Amino acid sequence: MTQQDAIIRTVNKLFISTDERDWEAVKSCLTEEVWLDMSSMGAGEPATVSAEQIVSGWDEGLRKLHAIHHQTGN
Repeated sequence: MTQQDAIIRTVNKLFISTDERDWEAVKSCLTEEVWLDMSSMGAGEPATVSAEQIVSGWDEGLRKLHAIHHQTGN
């Protein structure tokens, strides 16, 4: 498997796991600390945060949605 293939698999796993709200699988796609920039979504300035903080925030923020579907393409 090439590095590019590994990156694509990880991103796909991250999105599918988020859609399924499988937070342990989401954490497995992340390093312990992540430089996260969600400023385009009104989430404040980019910052280094823990994988646990990301998962907690996404769990809380997405909880009220009935369904989620992330999609990527080239």
